Amino acid sequence: MIKIACLLEKKDGVVAWRFHDTGHICVMDAETGEVLRDFPRGDWTDEELARWVLREDCEAIITGPMERRPFEIVAEEGMITRYNGVGRRAPEALRQMNAYALDLIPDYEGGVGCGAGGECHDHEH
Repeated sequence: MIKIACLLEKKDGVVAWRFHDTGHICVMDAETGEVLRDFPRGDWTDEELARWVLREDCEAIITGPMERRPFEIVAEEGMITRYNGVGRRAPEALRQMNAYALDLIPDYEGGVGCGAGGECHDHEH
């Protein structure tokens, strides 16, 4: 089983516009779409949420742009693939991920790889 974490604004809502805006977590089986876990974020910090994704053994997350520290935890420590599913409901985002129709989140917000998704822009150094 391949577990995917969808980070939503609220229960049954859409993928949060930024990782930081996650209010609800939905973990699904990537192959069947079955919801394995579904619960509110609570008062976890962004770092705690990123570490939870690692402990949950998710192979990917569907979220929005991420700040530096949670990105490093998920991408560098956990080697978890990050997909930009902003504004999509979890089942739709999962279908699009499986069809290779979601953009990857290559870097944290403001990073060299531009974690904002879409076309990159110049960064001040």
